[in-house]
Amino acid sequence: MTYRQRAPKLRPMSVTEIEAAIAELPNEDLHELINWLESHHARIWDKQIEDDLEAGRLDTLLAEVDKEYAAGRYALARTIEHWELRNPMESCGSGLAHMRSMTNC
Repeated sequence: MTYRQRAPKLRPMSVTEIEAAIAELPNEDLHELINWLESHHARIWDKQIEDDLEAGRLDTLLAEVDKEYAAGRYALARTIEHWELRNPMESCGSGLAHMRSMTNC
């Protein structure tokens, strides 16, 4: 039985109580929780980036990236896990337009 299956309606807990409960988890449940937390954190991060893009909070930074890209200093390539700087010869798109469209190379 997994952690989520046996969890009753939970009362608010302090971080200390949560840490103590986690310390008592069997390894299998701990790994399941770690995987869930990593996925949850990624969803929160993705939402923040999307919100920042929509609100224009990244426009200045992305314009700077476009300027650097146009000058041949950097190229952006989207990998399965994250964006990374690559050799311009391996690039697949312009910084601002590419980041906004989030298209795969």
